[in-house]
Amino acid sequence: MVTLAIDSSNKAMAIGLVDGNEIKGELALNVQQNHSIQLMPAIQYLMKASHVTPKDVTAIAVAQGPGSYTGLRIGVTVAKAMAWDLNIPLYGVSSLKVLAANITCFDGVIVSLLDARRNAVYIGAYRRSDVSAPLETVIEDTYLPMEELVVQLKALDEPVIVVGSHVDILLYKTQFEEALSQCVFVEATDGIPSGARLALLSQFEEAQEPHTFVPSYIRMTEAETNWRKAQGLD
Repeated sequence: MVTLAIDSSNKAMAIGLVDGNEIKGELALNVQQNHSIQLMPAIQYLMKASHVTPKDVTAIAVAQGPGSYTGLRIGVTVAKAMAWDLNIPLYGVSSLKVLAANITCFDGVIVSLLDARRNAVYIGAYRRSDVSAPLETVIEDTYLPMEELVVQLKALDEPVIVVGSHVDILLYKTQFEEALSQCVFVEATDGIPSGARLALLSQFEEAQEPHTFVPSYIRMTEAETNWRKAQGLD
């Protein structure tokens, strides 16, 4: 089973090709870029370099969110179109879980975060009993002000490792350190999503219908929120 994985949910773009549990190849770029221009050429390059044709691909996995609204739409649209065109299963995986999968050995809670601005974050928290075991969800993907997040983590009374981009971690590192006595942070290399790990994680998910599959934004954009308020919907 050859799975093509796509993650364009944030600044970093990652794609991967996995055949069963064998990693055939992956590619990651961590520079500000236009995913709509770079994604398809990157997929074509990786498939050609890995000697994989579209007919060889038997499943598509995509980072479903949360993340950048534009980046999510691009990745999900490409994944849906390919799954429909090739008539193969489509699997969605949390963007936060993809980051958490970079931590293969830690006796405590793995906290994946993405900056949501205004001292708030998108977060998901997980545990992993064994490197080959699926991630166990401790806190479902959600949007939280940092003040609320550190209260919840403190109540768990466990060691915490924070996973995220180098930039996002720097934004909130001091708040974590001041609130938690047992808190460490990943190296910059572990804050970049892995296309191969995304593909492997998709094996634990249920297949989705391409026509109805949508990104998981978790929170509406500020423009959408203001529009709803103006219309008296909230």
